[in-house]
Amino acid sequence: MCTLLYSCDNAKMPRPTDGTVVREDMEENERRDLKSKWLEMLHGGPNSDWRNIEYNNMFDLLRYKNSLATPSRDGEELLAGGNLYGKWIERGATNVAGSVVNFYYDTEDDLIYAITAGGSMFKGGLSGFSWEVVNDHLKFNSELMESITLTDGTKRLIAGINSVPHYSDDGGVTWSISTGLPAAQGGNNIQSAFFIKDKLYVLHRKSGSAKYILYASNDGKKYDIVQLMVTSDDRGIDMAVNSTKDSLYILEKRSVAYARLSSLNFSTNKMVMLTDSCALNFGSERLNLQVSRSGNTTKFISFDGDLVLKTSEDFGKTWANVSTLKSNPWDVGVFVSPSKPNQMLYGEVNAYRSSNNGENWFKVNDWAEYYGNVVGKLHADIMVMREFKDQDDKPFILIGHHGGISKTYDFGNTTENITLFGMNNSQYYDARSYPKDPSWIFAGAQDQGMQRGNVTDELIGDFFQMISGDYGHVEFTNGGKSMWIMYPGGSLSFYKDPLSQKFPTTGYAMQKDNEGAWIPPIAVNPHSNEDIVYLAGGSTTGSGSYIIKVKYDGSGGLDVENMPYNFGTSGGSLSAIAISPIDQNVWYAATSNGKVYKSVNKGQSFKLMQSMVSEGQYLYGSCILPSKLDSNVIYLSGNGYGPSPVYKSTDAGKTFLPMKVGMPSTVAFNVVANADESKLYAATEAGPYVYIAKENKWYPMSGVNTPTQTYWSVEYVDEFKAVRFGTYGRGVWEFRESQLSASNEPLSDITVKIGPNPSSDYVYVDSRYPIDKIELYDQSGKKLKGLTQDNKIDVSELNNGIYFVKVYA
Repeated sequence: MCTLLYSCDNAKMPRPTDGTVVREDMEENERRDLKSKWLEMLHGGPNSDWRNIEYNNMFDLLRYKNSLATPSRDGEELLAGGNLYGKWIERGATNVAGSVVNFYYDTEDDLIYAITAGGSMFKGGLSGFSWEVVNDHLKFNSELMESITLTDGTKRLIAGINSVPHYSDDGGVTWSISTGLPAAQGGNNIQSAFFIKDKLYVLHRKSGSAKYILYASNDGKKYDIVQLMVTSDDRGIDMAVNSTKDSLYILEKRSVAYARLSSLNFSTNKMVMLTDSCALNFGSERLNLQVSRSGNTTKFISFDGDLVLKTSEDFGKTWANVSTLKSNPWDVGVFVSPSKPNQMLYGEVNAYRSSNNGENWFKVNDWAEYYGNVVGKLHADIMVMREFKDQDDKPFILIGHHGGISKTYDFGNTTENITLFGMNNSQYYDARSYPKDPSWIFAGAQDQGMQRGNVTDELIGDFFQMISGDYGHVEFTNGGKSMWIMYPGGSLSFYKDPLSQKFPTTGYAMQKDNEGAWIPPIAVNPHSNEDIVYLAGGSTTGSGSYIIKVKYDGSGGLDVENMPYNFGTSGGSLSAIAISPIDQNVWYAATSNGKVYKSVNKGQSFKLMQSMVSEGQYLYGSCILPSKLDSNVIYLSGNGYGPSPVYKSTDAGKTFLPMKVGMPSTVAFNVVANADESKLYAATEAGPYVYIAKENKWYPMSGVNTPTQTYWSVEYVDEFKAVRFGTYGRGVWEFRESQLSASNEPLSDITVKIGPNPSSDYVYVDSRYPIDKIELYDQSGKKLKGLTQDNKIDVSELNNGIYFVKVYA
């Protein structure tokens, strides 16, 4: 069968997020550890090897994208084996940047190449008004971003993917893996990298248990071993170059109290030990080293386990105390300006500066000040600091944080955020359309709060930040008028009128943090219009693990109570709950260790139905989707690195069978269905997926230009026939489905005839307009080459089946 598919800016200034409600507890350090544990548990734990699996998934998806046909001029594409036709639309935000973890500045071209926390690469000028995506089909690591100019003048970008250096000679569009280093296993294994003496030096380990090796490369393409180090501990080693960039040093922990300092002899290409008795007493602190040079004096700077800043001018043999830092620096450590070594900075939640060699320290600004001055204040969480020179040869420092990039010409005395327009790297845990008006989207972001944005056209929208912090689950009650949102640790906010309110109407905080689910899930009763939400996990009394019922009392307060059943004996934590849209008596609950429960009395009691274990791993139940059409059908999703990412029950939860055909090993965070449940849509670590019920098969839903990202959330918006996804690094993306036209009759509006249909030899295309080009596709969306000429298509060698014709006229 032949089907004809046919298709026949204004700049916007960023809107400041003034009026944002600031949560004073949003940056408590213990929450960072809870989040890391939660993410590992979501992905099947440390033994799942999920990072390497997703690395392979990423390149499988890239090959799939490369096989797709070019979208039409209107952006429409044929996807999912010919079962899905429509266009992908980027929705926003374009004015609220997420975290930036590394960058490189090309002075000659005035270009910053920035790696975001979601792994995408952007480029933009120092002015901050020309950001664009370089590559969002690959996920880059934070540890490496450099450039080498080759002898022929080619500028070679170098970045890490899966903790192995890769290189690009076309400005970051295509990338090749470097040789000489082993494939990394399990996490970030590039400790540091520096370009010095016309070589790139990389401190790298194969895995968490392997010792670090120092590698060197002349061209960023091939690496050679320089030295095997003595430690495998990523917190027990650091590498630094001096401010004049002519010496390289490595500090390694030898014991709790002592460290070994070595330097590289560039003539012999060997490390030379300077001393193995650096009395720094790091304790459990991460080793840190900075080196400056003034005249003939080389100064080493570090801080110990008591946060005492120390310096040495005799190559580490003796150390003098300078000051005690006001707080504990994160991995960014203490930064010493290469151009003016008496100027220092360090970062954690806030950034601190010193103009007298570290003797006195002053806070650059408190993180909460950002919300009153997003241009001139640093956002919370300092990730990276690097110094460069601009085109006028003036040194400046770029500071990457959870709100993008800020630049400073005066060592932090004043700063300017240069990512307030076009750095579309928002990190969303959840994105939901307002039921009363789906042109409004509410999105819960990583460290950029709860946001709302209006998307009435196909332009990328501005989003307004309502409240700061991390927010995940979003639910609506009262016929879709009221909104509930969840904060890490079990802090719930309620908005009676979310379209107009800046401040929550009221809120509730669990007395005990639910450490199992960093952002505890919430659910609503689809049969009720009351302002009631159900919180999974924790307790109103501080002990046990219950579903907590929270009801707005209509006068500014909340009525809160534990539901009767205690899940504390499950061995895990509540990770998902749902109420049947067919029978309000039927509730389901899932736990982090693979157990599925069912209630037939509105949550008063529960019965264990299944323990989901496969290949030695529990299924972390992240989503339960009861069918709206069949009370016996339930879908369950979670980590699928051992188990299947999605399961289906057709007997009301008694048994669950895997639904893995077509979907790789990954985490399916969320699953929704269209109105007639002929399609399921899954938001996964490996991207967006669609399940075609009639084929019992999953297909990648990504189009040619859809970003390769972690897709955290998905919803089906029936009013627009649209599927909206929240990504963890490229904001909200939406797929709008169009109606395929398949007919033997001409389409009257453009008068095109295709026939005979069906055919076994040739198909002819006739149009009253001149035909520019004809393309033929199979059901997978793959373009079949060499079969079309003039106005006819040779189908004589094709297998029986359905094919699609695209006519440009």
